[in-house]
Amino acid sequence: MIEIVKAPDTNRVIADGNDTIIQLRTTTGSDHFLRATIYINGVEFLQQSWSKDEDSLCAFNLKHLYYAYFSNSFSDSITTGFREKGNLYKKVKIIAREYAVGSSNVVSTLTLPEFYLLKNHKPMVFDDTKTVAFLNLPQENIKVSRDAGYVFPLYLKAGPLLTVDVLNNLGVVIFTETLENYSSQSIQYELLFEDLPLQDLEEIYVRFSTGQDQEQKKLVFINESIYPAKQIFYLNNCGFYIPAYLFGKKENNNSLSPLSYAQFDGTEVTYDVEDVKELRLNSGYGYKDITALVHTIATSVDVRIQVEGYWERVKSETKKVQRFVDNQFIYSEALNFSRVNVANFTNENTFALIPEVRDITKEGDENAVITIIKAEFLAVYVATQSATRLRIRNLPENGKISYQATAGTYNLSDMAANNPSLLPFEIPLDDFISLQYQPNYTLFGDPLDVIKFQLGSIVLWSNVASLNLNVVDLPDANLPPNIMVNSIQELTIDENGAGSNLINASITDPEGDQLLILWEVLDAAPITFDDAGLEKPTISIANGQANQTYHIKVTATDVDNNLVSEKIIKINTSSYAVSISSLGYVPTGNSTIGFEQLYDVIISGGQPLSEVVLAYEMQAVSFDHYAVIMLNENTERLITGNGKTFDTIILGADGEKVFQVKLVNNQQNSVLNLTASIDSVTGDQIISQMSETIMSL
Repeated sequence: MIEIVKAPDTNRVIADGNDTIIQLRTTTGSDHFLRATIYINGVEFLQQSWSKDEDSLCAFNLKHLYYAYFSNSFSDSITTGFREKGNLYKKVKIIAREYAVGSSNVVSTLTLPEFYLLKNHKPMVFDDTKTVAFLNLPQENIKVSRDAGYVFPLYLKAGPLLTVDVLNNLGVVIFTETLENYSSQSIQYELLFEDLPLQDLEEIYVRFSTGQDQEQKKLVFINESIYPAKQIFYLNNCGFYIPAYLFGKKENNNSLSPLSYAQFDGTEVTYDVEDVKELRLNSGYGYKDITALVHTIATSVDVRIQVEGYWERVKSETKKVQRFVDNQFIYSEALNFSRVNVANFTNENTFALIPEVRDITKEGDENAVITIIKAEFLAVYVATQSATRLRIRNLPENGKISYQATAGTYNLSDMAANNPSLLPFEIPLDDFISLQYQPNYTLFGDPLDVIKFQLGSIVLWSNVASLNLNVVDLPDANLPPNIMVNSIQELTIDENGAGSNLINASITDPEGDQLLILWEVLDAAPITFDDAGLEKPTISIANGQANQTYHIKVTATDVDNNLVSEKIIKINTSSYAVSISSLGYVPTGNSTIGFEQLYDVIISGGQPLSEVVLAYEMQAVSFDHYAVIMLNENTERLITGNGKTFDTIILGADGEKVFQVKLVNNQQNSVLNLTASIDSVTGDQIISQMSETIMSL
């Protein structure tokens, strides 16, 4: 079995320099291995085997794949409006499959929660719960040229409406635009200033707002000197090309002579150093904003400068590339390149980290039931997500356990004894009340029993913790009989109101004394017993009503000491017991390289026109193995080995549904299994046969 230790939570967005670690644990040893299939935007990207350490843990860092599925796209064209940047935002899905070494059969499959990655070169502070946010736009007062435009890099949380407002310095809206029903979460908004009624404004404000969040930047128009503004583009941390505008300051550089520099292609170009040196970054509205811009450009991995009509790429390093005069002089002198230490931010809040659970110790005596209520389990649970389920991993050896829910009490020891595959047993916490431990009346210990348990959120299970049950020895005394039986029993009746069922009870005396057992009917229920003195009687009902709850009672008496125990059991009736079965056909296609088999899947015994939800699960070696579910002539579903797939079936007027399944196996000497299970039902029906496994060799 594969369990998640660390993985991003469902639909979260990661922006931590792609340092995204997936960590899984398996319950098998070194004779098994994991193979992960990674999907990017729904398309299979790669398959890779993940090695395990001595603790059966395996980990993989997605940064190894970072540059393989993100791409940059440069354009100097700015037009007012929205432009999606899907190349900077990817959906990731990972399916882990476990194999035995030397075998191609899948032992277990786990589909991890799907999440999203934003391109970002360095880790940064990022909150994916905001509905709108700038992606790496550090300066507050942005210098711009009236003759050009600006690009705003945006993260959007898919929603109904995003409003862009351009305001003057008095707060009056001079331009507005909306984006409705957007699905992409990485968008750049471009603003071409010639589209705006600037009216000699010195500054404007651009505001992005949703019903929940708002972001705003101030744009300041630079005053032209005798030297025109020079535009550059730099690649920001999140993959957007952002414009910046540098304007000149006159200096006396007549003493400097022109210099020639070699280009990458081997040719030489002569630049007028005097002209280039006159480009300086004016501090204008404060050192803080300029410093933010300088550091952003200085640490960019891609800076574009227009030289003789072409956008040249220069390296933004402390040591400049001598072949580019713009790089040597504009950025060495004007920007004063310097490296800054970038803080290592992480986005651990987006990860579904494994919950932590501490051990619980409960004490009692050998004659009493020890009860652990839900609040005691939740008190030892630490996680970012609320616990929704409790998993019991083993039965006690020196006692029995049951749990109380809103619908009644369930004897887990009895249930698992009849069906060991129930363990580990999962209990929803929404209607869970308490866990009850009944020790053997003749035993004691510190602890007498240890029950392993886990608490889980919707996606993840916690570590395995121990429920230590300490039982104190008391002076021996004669104790009443012990009755262990499920307090709720299901009974199917036919059209005449008749049906029967075995009551699987366990009735014992702690001292081994002789017992007198008596089963009784309460409230004149139409129920009889084959023998009212048996430990496990068969009940029969005649002229009963469907969808009713009847009650019976069992009394056990220690005839030597006249000690009595009793218990009341609910009998729920239903006239519909839905089941699933299959019928295979002679193969319709067979060759040396492939195999095809047809089956009829039969849902029967259900309530007419009710709903039955089916779950399909495939165990297959590769995508060469698959099943086609043909619910009708117009509806087909392709099933592979990638976890569970669900279908809602509407039963016919006779309470039945028959549809066809085609299994295709394109590899010889391998096993293809398809399991169809009744996941849930509606109406007044119960499930009598839950699953059907179909095999094709």
